[in-house]
This record gives sequence, structure tokens and C-alpha cells, in this order.
Amino acid sequence: MNQEKRGEMSEERREDFHILALHRGDQQLGEYSEPVAQTPETPQTEIRNTDKSARLTAKEALRAYAAMVNTLDVSKLEPLLAADFHYASQWVFSEIESKQEYLDYMTGKFQTIKATGSEVWAELGEIESSPFVLSQGQGDPIVLIAQGDKNKVHSLVFAEIKDNKVSRLDMCMPELYRGKRLGEYPH
Repeated sequence: MNQEKRGEMSEERREDFHILALHRGDQQLGEYSEPVAQTPETPQTEIRNTDKSARLTAKEALRAYAAMVNTLDVSKLEPLLAADFHYASQWVFSEIESKQEYLDYMTGKFQTIKATGSEVWAELGEIESSPFVLSQGQGDPIVLIAQGDKNKVHSLVFAEIKDNKVSRLDMCMPELYRGKRLGEYPH
């Protein structure tokens, strides 16, 4: 068994399962496990909250989002998304209004990124300030997205949590907020 700790996430790989767990300090908040090879005897992918009092935070959700972008793998975020998940971007005409539609959209984006050999980075951060009165405030967690050049952030992502699931992600232009980069690129 090989186990790595990555900030607030731990990953365990066994011969039969890949387990991703979210942690807050010493407290495990939830666990996502996926069979390595599907056979009739292998259980289906499952998500379980190991501490019923623990609540998913926006920071933990954004850590999973950043891991998804950095690995180009939607399975990093999928178990945390609400069934009625919504996604809005200032660069996309209409809002995505379901988990499956979002997963299909991101899978297509990731296939294009892989096919073109483009590089993308998702870095954890927080809002330092905004010149406008907006819905997000100082200290709120964000993900800063850069593509092509790690130092040129082209968008910020925010998360909303409802009923211990990610109910919404919003992507906006970085000019709306001053984001503090934390130098952490989850995988």
C-alpha cells in the first residue's frame, strides 16, 4: 500500500481500490473510493462521509477542483458535485445546469487541452480585495487558473456549498478581484 499526504487530501492506492480522502486537520471529512478494475465481484464507486458532523467547505471543494484541472481528470471533483450542480463562466454564453452536463463539458475541454499539448495550472488562493462591491469578500478561497504561462492568471473560480455538496462553481475574470496566490497546485 502506498499513501501520500497532500495538504488536506490523502490518497491511497491499493491493488483493488484507489481512495481519495478529504481532511481538516486530523479529522477525515469524507472519502471517495474507486475500483481499479471493474469485475462482477468489484463494488461500484462509492462516496461516504466518514464523519456525519463534518461539513464540506468551499476551500476543500476548490482544492478538489484544482486537482481536477491540474490532472485533467474530472473524477477528482465528480463525487463532490450536487446532482443539480450549476456552473457559470463569464466566457460561456449560457449557464450549465446539471452535474452530468458539466462533467461532459469539462471532459471535452480536457481532451482539447491534451490534444493540443497546452499547459494549464490551477493554484489555490484567496481574495485580498476587490475594487467593486461583489458577492465574494476578503479571505474567501479561490482557484486561480493560468494557461500557457503559469504567471498569467486568466480566471478565478469560486465555489458554493449546499447540503455538503458543491452546488455551484463560478468562473470570472481576474480583474474583478485581487487574488493572493498561495503557491499550492493540488494533484
